Amino acid sequence: MNEKKIRIVRDFGEFLALSEEDKASFDTFVSYRLPETTQILDYILERNPNQLKWVHSCIAGVEIFLNSKAFKESPIPLTNARTAFSKILGEFVIMAMIYFTKNMQIFQEQ
Repeated sequence: MNEKKIRIVRDFGEFLALSEEDKASFDTFVSYRLPETTQILDYILERNPNQLKWVHSCIAGVEIFLNSKAFKESPIPLTNARTAFSKILGEFVIMAMIYFTKNMQIFQEQ
């Protein structure tokens, strides 16, 4: 059985510090909007274009992934957290509207 591992890195330097075996031991890439996301993707895809089977962004924006020509031209699926916080944000907007419409700050001051 070909067991895959999870690797969490905070930046490109930490990724480079992994052993070659560790760098090749995963098939899923999850990004928390690292500035170096493109560098990491390019590094992986240049060395083994068939390594990654899935890429996921924990934020809604995926523009950073389009900076990687190798990824943009690959068939690797990209998913994101587009609607993960929609309900919470909607509730916050309604709460803010009521707060200011009803002058709730007056009650806080009293």
